[in-house]
Amino acid sequence: MWIDSHCHLDFPDLKDHLPEVLDNARRAQVDRILTVGCVAHSPGVCESVTGLAESYPEMVVASLGVHPHDASKWDPSVGQQILPFMDHPRVVAWGEIGLDYYYDNAPRQVQQEAFRAQIRLARSVSKPIIIHSRDAEEDTCRILREEYGGDDQGPRGVLHCFSSRWELAECGLELGFYLGFGGMLTFNKAANVRDVARRAPLDRLLVETDAPYLAPVPHRGKTNQPAYVALAGEKLAEVRGLSSGQTASATSGNFRTLFQV
Repeated sequence: MWIDSHCHLDFPDLKDHLPEVLDNARRAQVDRILTVGCVAHSPGVCESVTGLAESYPEMVVASLGVHPHDASKWDPSVGQQILPFMDHPRVVAWGEIGLDYYYDNAPRQVQQEAFRAQIRLARSVSKPIIIHSRDAEEDTCRILREEYGGDDQGPRGVLHCFSSRWELAECGLELGFYLGFGGMLTFNKAANVRDVARRAPLDRLLVETDAPYLAPVPHRGKTNQPAYVALAGEKLAEVRGLSSGQTASATSGNFRTLFQV
């Protein structure tokens, strides 16, 4: 059975067809989904995302955080809004958080401040973090080293939708983080991503969709959905010379270890 370690079930492309989306996932042998709530993206995200996890307790768990695109909306009051939801039994992580220098929707210093603040809040409640990093490898690594380096205590997290070079992967792995791989593994021009997936330790790998975005081949350009995590997983198996069953077992076990579910 596969686990989709990152998607956005509360986004309209999925939420408006949720029974069908979840049924498709079950048929594709997906038995667990982590839906990621981008707080500050729209009103009521904390309630919406935890509500989804409550409605499908056999299948859905959740995370909450302020995405770097929305970092300009971050202030301590937003953190205080999120904190009580970290006690919810279906909320397993803080995120996604991080840095995005490709779109630069918020000033870089503001993104860094929001990233650090949320790391510290996540650590205060012993939650792993889900990291978004795009074209920001040096600063992502620097901040993770400053916040986690030299500390062997507490959960780490995952560099989700990994699309960078080995240097960032190595930094994250040294600090105890996992790497999440999705549909990009299937893209012709993503040889660097496949190289990292081949080199990284199997016990640190997760598979994901980032649905409704980044659908894998042969669905590229269409709406992604959790069922397609199996396609990413099969590509990961091919890259590593493993069977689909071995890969599903390993990545699902890694998910349960990281998120304690």
